[in-house]
Amino acid sequence: MFKASDRIDYERLKVNPPSNKDKPTKNKVKPLVLLSCKAINKWPQLAELAIETAPCHLAPTLLRAAIDNVQPAAVSCLIANWPLSDLCFREILYGDVKYTEIFQEEMGYDLVVFRGIVGRKKRCKIKCVDLRGFKLNAMFCKLIVKMWPILSLTKSQLNPKKLAKVIAQTAGVEASRLTDDILPNLLRDILEHEMIKNTNVRIALPRRQRMIVKLDSLLFLTGNTFFMDYLISNCLRHITPVYIQVSSLQIRSDLQIGEQILDSLAPFIVLRGQDTQTLDGICLSQLEENIFFTIVSDLQKFVNIRFLDIQECSIYLQKGKTRSRTQGRSKLVSLFSSMVNLKRLDISSNYVLGCLGEVLDALSIPLEYLNISGCDIDEDDLDSLSKSHHAKSLRELNASKLTHFSMFDISRVSQTYLLKTMRHFPNVCVLNLAENNLADAIIPEFCVTIKECLKYLKVLDLSANILNMDSLITITQTCAKLKSMQKILVTCANGLWDVALAPLDNLDHQQELKQKLLKVLEMSGRTDIIVEPVRLLRTLSIDFIDLLHGHLL
Repeated sequence: MFKASDRIDYERLKVNPPSNKDKPTKNKVKPLVLLSCKAINKWPQLAELAIETAPCHLAPTLLRAAIDNVQPAAVSCLIANWPLSDLCFREILYGDVKYTEIFQEEMGYDLVVFRGIVGRKKRCKIKCVDLRGFKLNAMFCKLIVKMWPILSLTKSQLNPKKLAKVIAQTAGVEASRLTDDILPNLLRDILEHEMIKNTNVRIALPRRQRMIVKLDSLLFLTGNTFFMDYLISNCLRHITPVYIQVSSLQIRSDLQIGEQILDSLAPFIVLRGQDTQTLDGICLSQLEENIFFTIVSDLQKFVNIRFLDIQECSIYLQKGKTRSRTQGRSKLVSLFSSMVNLKRLDISSNYVLGCLGEVLDALSIPLEYLNISGCDIDEDDLDSLSKSHHAKSLRELNASKLTHFSMFDISRVSQTYLLKTMRHFPNVCVLNLAENNLADAIIPEFCVTIKECLKYLKVLDLSANILNMDSLITITQTCAKLKSMQKILVTCANGLWDVALAPLDNLDHQQELKQKLLKVLEMSGRTDIIVEPVRLLRTLSIDFIDLLHGHLL
């Protein structure tokens, strides 16, 4: 349900928010403060005077009102005269859902914020611009990473060769074509940009003052050179008054052969020179086996990361004494043992047959999140997991797609054994068992496990398991007895004919299923639980899209 990169408070997790919220009325009178802010923000000069003279704690209210009433000129003016050291949009907009995509439209509020930063006045006290919690459009993201730090340099500092040397030293790169040719040429291109050449466009900070820009994550691909833009700005962070701090790095590499393998390694240069103390996590996906084990030494520097996502990285491990198997296991074990603060791990869609216990035992602190979906493992691996020091600490476990046919043999995990293993995770709140070919015959025993062992369960995903209505009713009745239960995801079929037509199933049948299960919950006095019927076609489509996504990007 959630990703490794998410920050989830499982104790307070509410997937079913209260539905009895007061609906906003059209004629509702707004507070006098908001009406005053709207009137003030109509004229930027008046907004500037207000933020200069009003108490500082009213600045967020003024900015929120300007955004609510679509007054972009006032937004830029307020940012340019911001009286506080932090400008955190997540706090100003109170996490409102309607503003999650406020920076996704190009030439919208991204330009408004940029005008405010560039138009900074002497009274402005901003030291931190926090854009975390928002999706940024590609142009805005590139503008921040590529241009903002350079715009904060003085004219005398804009020397390509000197800047290239600083970058090489920070990244720890020896003299090569990269340092002597590529970096200076890239820097010349940046410095020749109209925005840099325009002396009126500058981010002018008081002497010896710095401004940090915080972003959630950045995605780097082999197909573009954005990773070079980040390498430049990141490795210049010690001399640029404006510098970027990213919570997580996402790197996706395409399949390359022969000499082109070097192109696949190119994006990973961003790990060089990266501040190991500020990074929250790393996401890697769709890598070749050789690439992953090539960069393991770079990954070991990030000892303080909170999460690691290495799904579908073509990690092939198998219990055995051959040199290649032993080296691969030892490298992964060494990597995990170096990450002393890791709490969330995604190793889905990798081949770790017979090695799961050894790999997880290398982690010093117990995990709260583990995703082993689609991994090629056997029952001994599940047994090792259930007996590990992670079993009682896990709050979310994704064990979907484990009973499918494996890459080299028939399925090594039986459905019965999988469900029996679940009793060893007593504190799990979110459990995903989708696409495991679960049979109706083993559902009663699983319901006993739910009732006796999974007392804190809040979300149960059994989608894409073709179960009949009687089994779903039994599961629903069992879940209704759990005080913590909030959401159930299921797929239904009443017979062989329904199984055959499941991929073409229509919405009417799904709604009928939902109504029946809701009636069961109502009879049990649990109208607060969400029932989400998942069509088999949707699951198959998601798998197919993921497959295409991996080969086309």
